Amino acid sequence: MPQFTTDQIRNIGLAGHARAGKTSLLEALLKASGAIAQAGTVERGSTVADYDPLEIVHQHSLSATTAFCDVDGVHLNFIDTPGLSEFRGPALAALDAVETCAVVINAQNGIEFSTRRMLDRAASRKLCGMIAINQIDAPGVDLEQLV
Repeated sequence: MPQFTTDQIRNIGLAGHARAGKTSLLEALLKASGAIAQAGTVERGSTVADYDPLEIVHQHSLSATTAFCDVDGVHLNFIDTPGLSEFRGPALAALDAVETCAVVINAQNGIEFSTRRMLDRAASRKLCGMIAINQIDAPGVDLEQLV
């Protein structure tokens, strides 16, 4: 396993509203980096992050889960957080462990309540921020309204 110095390590929280696609985005990132050979899906219950039997049955994250990959000499640690308001505690607590918060937004729904709350929490913690707009290829999405 390669050795990394602290300046080569990034800790990124994936946050946002339920069903925004945080877990699916993590799967795509892990596949693109070569960390996994095939991206799983929430629907098939085959994702790296949602491995708990209840998460598989209900098709949503119940707790924060970590995964990592290495890209161009940088070690990326991801924390995939739950989006349902009932599980907001683990999502908010995960932001204490990261320096970057990637807020995932579902293009069909726009900025929802939990999305705004995570954006506010990331700003109050002075975290680096990213916004990932997911599901832009879904039926009925008007890309002109997003810009």
